[in-house]
Amino acid sequence: MKKRLFYFSLLLMVSLPMAQAEIYKWVDDNGQVHYSEKAPDKKRSAKEIRLPKHVPQVAPVSPAQRKQQRDNLLRAFEEERSLRKEARTKKEQNEARNRQNCIRARDRLRNYERASVLYDLNEKGERVYLSDAQRNGAVAKLKSQINKWCK
Repeated sequence: MKKRLFYFSLLLMVSLPMAQAEIYKWVDDNGQVHYSEKAPDKKRSAKEIRLPKHVPQVAPVSPAQRKQQRDNLLRAFEEERSLRKEARTKKEQNEARNRQNCIRARDRLRNYERASVLYDLNEKGERVYLSDAQRNGAVAKLKSQINKWCK
């Protein structure tokens, strides 16, 4: 049984190089390049492409180099994670700020629309009443802020 297995594996190893298919490169009448396993008809010239039989070996890496590569990769992953976390935190803070600004602008607009008169205080603390044009401008400004912050 062991002899049979040995001969079979020897036969398999010998036949592997012969099993490699031939590849042909040729150009058709339209100038288009084709690759195929079969040679084209006799009137076309084809070039046989030989692939390398052996894959070049990579130089062995020492355990210290492997550890250094692993540490570099882990450090890069950690930096990427921290950058993503910072971006997510910043985005959440911006969204919270926008929600807060939205709530304030909507509340202020409701107050402006309900009030019969609007006023501001000057430096002396006296009331300065807004004209209709000033009131309409303030309402328009609040509506634009709502459109900006309440998406």
